[in-house]
Amino acid sequence: PEQPQFLAKTWSEAQSYCREKYTDLATAENQEEMDTVVDVAQRYFHGHVWIGLHHEMTPWKWSLEDDSYYTEGQKEFRMWESGEPNQVNHDCVALWENAKWEATICSGRLFFVCYLGKLCTTVLRHILLDCV
Repeated sequence: PEQPQFLAKTWSEAQSYCREKYTDLATAENQEEMDTVVDVAQRYFHGHVWIGLHHEMTPWKWSLEDDSYYTEGQKEFRMWESGEPNQVNHDCVALWENAKWEATICSGRLFFVCYLGKLCTTVLRHILLDCV
């Protein structure tokens, strides 16, 4: 299989890239899907990676806006680090190595995980890894 391509981008750049090449930034509607994102992130990265949670003058929401994707309560799934979110202007979310989330400045350049679509056997993969 192809090796993953590691790209560090701002949150907006990562979102655009994922939307152009795949579906969107990684979205997790439950613990099982978050575990898959964490597995991919820990396998390929050391440090923080962007996921699709953000806010712009609204409550926190997932980048993937297709309401048909979610069932009741799933858009509210959260795994914040203790004390998070806690900063003004920290509007995008990064996944930490400990599998918790931190709100951070969107202009930082981090690696990221893209979502390929819910019909894929292996739901979440990084960048150029295809579903098997």
